[in-house]
This record gives sequence, structure tokens and C-alpha cells, in this order.
Amino acid sequence: MSYKDKEFWKNIHISDNQPWGTAVSEVVIGKLSLIGSNKNILDIGCGTGRNSEYLNAQGHTVTGIDFCPEAINMATGLGSDVTYLVKDITSEAFTDTPVDCVIDFGCYHCLLPNERQDYSDKLADSLVSGGYYISVQGRLDPETDIVAAGYNHPKLSTTDFDIFNNSSFEVIGVTEHTTPPIGAYNRYACWVVVIRKN
Repeated sequence: MSYKDKEFWKNIHISDNQPWGTAVSEVVIGKLSLIGSNKNILDIGCGTGRNSEYLNAQGHTVTGIDFCPEAINMATGLGSDVTYLVKDITSEAFTDTPVDCVIDFGCYHCLLPNERQDYSDKLADSLVSGGYYISVQGRLDPETDIVAAGYNHPKLSTTDFDIFNNSSFEVIGVTEHTTPPIGAYNRYACWVVVIRKN
């Protein structure tokens, strides 16, 4: 399975058994104080809008982007004032105007290693000075493998985030985290990455 297979993601999004569930990520809730109030936020790989909708309800102005049209259609159908756009970050800029915060819950880990520099460059262009990048990406841990129903998330090591060790960013933390089981899926071993734009 290719992580760029749009048919695969369409089937995941329209199912009632998404590996990440439909509720807001506990990491988003935990990082609200870092984000601040009334911020402009970009949600990369927003899917059907679980994190975007929550952040919007907290008073933020949110744009969600995803390369899966079916996911964007479902998110748009929620009827909130979140802006949802179909966008492929490997071939397009993340945003036309820098934002205060970018979140990415499972998009970066799907990139090929030779696509990461482009991602880092676009992220730098997308954040205002002092803005935050909050990211959750797959981590190798055989005891908590999420494998189920044909989904096996990419598994990164800490060195896979070395691309952000440059003059544009301050890496605040790359920490281990494990989310609880959801439906048919086991616990999800992941990295929580927090970066500040210089």
C-alpha cells in the first residue's frame, strides 16, 4: 500500500473505523495553552476535521487541508466556519499567508525522506516568527502496534526530525506518546513534536 494512494485514504475516511477516531486528539487539548487564544491555525492532513472543528470551537480561525477530496467534503459538510481545502502539500504551498500555528497529525510520516526538506522549507514559509508547529507522527514500538484492517502506520525515529534542526526553527521537544486503542485498532505509539519558528 502506498501512503499516497488516494483510494486507500478515501476508504479510510468514509469508513466508521478510522484509526485515529473522530474525537479531537488529546495532544491538541494538551497543547491549547501553548497555542494561545484567537490564533490563525493551519491543520495539515485535516481529514474529516476532528481537530480543526475543536480548535474552531475554541475561538481560533482554522484552515484545514487534505489531499483526499472525500475527507474534505465530509469536513465541509459539518457546516462550521472552518475553511477546508483540497491540497497536496508535496506539490503546493501550505498556505498563502503565514499563520500562528501549524498542526500535522500523521501527514509528515507519510512523506518520502527526499520530500522532507521541501516540507521543512514550506513550514518555515507558513509560520509567523514565534509561531508553533505541533505534530504527532508514528513511532516504532512493537508492543503498541496499531496494525488492523489493512492499516499499518509509518514508524519514525528521532533522527527523522533532524531536518528541522536549522536556523528557521527551535525544536522544543520530540517526545514519546501513546494514544489509547480506538475500535479495532491497538494503541498508537507516536512522537509529539513541538517546534517554534525563529
